[in-house]
Amino acid sequence: MYRGYFDESGDLEAADKIFCVAGYYVEAANAERMDAEWLKVLNEYGLPHFHMVDCAHGNEEFKRIEKEERSELVIKLIKIIKDYTSHGFAAIASGDHFVAEKDRPDVYSECVELCISALQVFLLSNRLEGETVYFFETGHKSRGDAYNHVARRIGELSSSIAFGMKDQVRLLQAADLLAWQTAKYAKDIYGQKRPPRKDFMSLLEHPHTLAFLTVKGSEKQIAFEDWPLSRRGVTTILVEAPRRGRLQSGMRLAAKCLSFQSIS
Repeated sequence: MYRGYFDESGDLEAADKIFCVAGYYVEAANAERMDAEWLKVLNEYGLPHFHMVDCAHGNEEFKRIEKEERSELVIKLIKIIKDYTSHGFAAIASGDHFVAEKDRPDVYSECVELCISALQVFLLSNRLEGETVYFFETGHKSRGDAYNHVARRIGELSSSIAFGMKDQVRLLQAADLLAWQTAKYAKDIYGQKRPPRKDFMSLLEHPHTLAFLTVKGSEKQIAFEDWPLSRRGVTTILVEAPRRGRLQSGMRLAAKCLSFQSIS
C-alpha cells in the first residue's frame, strides 16, 4: 500500500501570485520508519513539529535556534526524505497564468486533482498495486470543494482521501517542507530574484516532478519538470489536458509524459 502526503503553500492573491500543492509518495512500511526518524530529529531539537516557513525565518518555536542549527535541521530532514520517500511531486500555479471560469474548479482543487493523478501514474508505471491513501493538510479553505471534486472518482481507484493536522499526521510536515521550498523556487523563477536555494537543490537530487499549471478559461496546459536532470528526456513537456473524464484521462495523458524512476 502507498500513501501520499500533500500540503499547500503560497497564495494567488499575494504579491508573488504563486500557489502550489506538493508532497511525497511513501510505501506504507517506509512511512512508519520515516515517521519514527522524523520524530527523533524533532525531539533532538526540542520541537513539537516542523514548519518550513518558521524555520527559514526563525519564527515561533524556531526563535531560540540559531540560523546555522536551523540549516542543519533542514539537512537532516531532507536526508530522511531521500531515505524513505519514493517520489516527490508538486503542482504549481501562477496568478498570471491561472484564470479559471466561474464553473471551473478553484486552484486548490485543480492542484489536488493533479497530485492524485500523478501518484496513480507512479503506481501504474511501476506496476504497483494495492490501496492508496491520500493525506492533505486540513487548513485550506477550499478543502471541501477539493474533496467533492475528486471524491466521486477516488473509489474507482481503490483509494481514500483524508484531511489531517500536521501535528497528528507527522509526514505532512515533509510535504510542508517541499511545498514551501517549491513555492520559493517558483517565486524566484518568475521574479528572476535569485538562484534556487542550496537546500532545495539538494532535495532535488532525489526524484521529483514539478508540474506548472496554465489555465485560461476552459483550456488547461501542464509543463512537467523532472529532477534530477538525469531523469529528463527534455527539459519540460507541454501538453493540453482533456476537458472531460478529467481524472482518468489526465492519468493516461500524464503517463505518456512522465518517466517515473522505478523503485527497487
